[in-house]
Amino acid sequence: MKHLKFLTAVLLSTTLVACGSSDEKKENKTEEQSIDLASLPLKDTTDNNIYQEWYEGHKQIKIKGGLDKDGKRHGVWKFYDVDGKDRSITTYKNGLRHGHTVVYYPNGMLNYKGEYDNDSTVGEWKFYMPDGSISKIVNYDEEK
Repeated sequence: MKHLKFLTAVLLSTTLVACGSSDEKKENKTEEQSIDLASLPLKDTTDNNIYQEWYEGHKQIKIKGGLDKDGKRHGVWKFYDVDGKDRSITTYKNGLRHGHTVVYYPNGMLNYKGEYDNDSTVGEWKFYMPDGSISKIVNYDEEK
């Protein structure tokens, strides 16, 4: 009976550790994917209409950008990885992506860059491979 209780306790603790590792892997995988800042909820702001979000348990900023008088994204917004490297830079106007955007791979190489006009892709966008070579060029003005 004592062995059964011990074995049950060992199995339970192993299961809990395995579940925690799985969650960490999922969280890291999510951070490595392209980030759409427009889909992230706003929750931390300063007194001067600047939104800031920090990595939990770290002294590294995760997201930073300006807000308009209605609390919508406005101006340049940056997303950083846990090491402080730029992951994306996007310009907003009254809550809509408007202007230049640049997104980087986790290795720091350029992933893609292009322009938005009132949340619509416009002009020439360049997409890159993780090694820096161009994978494709799309002109959204010609496609419309």
